[in-house]
Amino acid sequence: MVVSPLKTSTHQSEGELTSGIVNAVCTSTFTVVIHNRRLTAKKAAGCLLIPEVGDTVMLAMLGGQSWILGVLEKSNVEKGNISFPGSLTLHTGQKLTLSSLAGLTLQTPAKAALVASEMNVKTQSTQVHTSQVKLTAEKADVALTVLHQVIERAETYTEWLISKLGRCIRTVREHDEQRCGSHTQRGEGSHVVESENSVHIARKHMAMDAKKIHLG
Repeated sequence: MVVSPLKTSTHQSEGELTSGIVNAVCTSTFTVVIHNRRLTAKKAAGCLLIPEVGDTVMLAMLGGQSWILGVLEKSNVEKGNISFPGSLTLHTGQKLTLSSLAGLTLQTPAKAALVASEMNVKTQSTQVHTSQVKLTAEKADVALTVLHQVIERAETYTEWLISKLGRCIRTVREHDEQRCGSHTQRGEGSHVVESENSVHIARKHMAMDAKKIHLG
């Protein structure tokens, strides 16, 4: 297909638009077959979709050079690549939606940043694998039905902690130790301590106060 000649200035030679089929792909050039004639063409800056072998493309020929303006028809409609050699900004004045039926992957070997005034994430399942994670927030609200944690070592620094539990069962396999300035336990029902050996040491004063005390 050959279209009418391109409009050029008096200082330029007349150009033309034509179409052809990509025969070979090099690093930055493409071999295009036009009516059994082969020519080498570059990808125009406005052609973001990378042409592949077998694709039908639109070319502009001017001054002995050829540029692929766009891909008219893909030979393989199952995949395609959009590429730009420099930095690229995608801007829209309204809502932007990225939709995919087979999956969506965001990948970069460099740093990735996401900046938004508000973010909502809704998934059926989420998996996060990272060597290090840091979370900084002024306030965090977490509502969970079931929580399962496997931690090799945990360090927690809390200025003020209030826990309200319906039932708490804790199993320590080896040693359990608590250090504090003062310690108070209040129970409305029974308080039972059971062990093979029990040692209570008070450096100054120890008091036991009850209506009835049974020892032995």
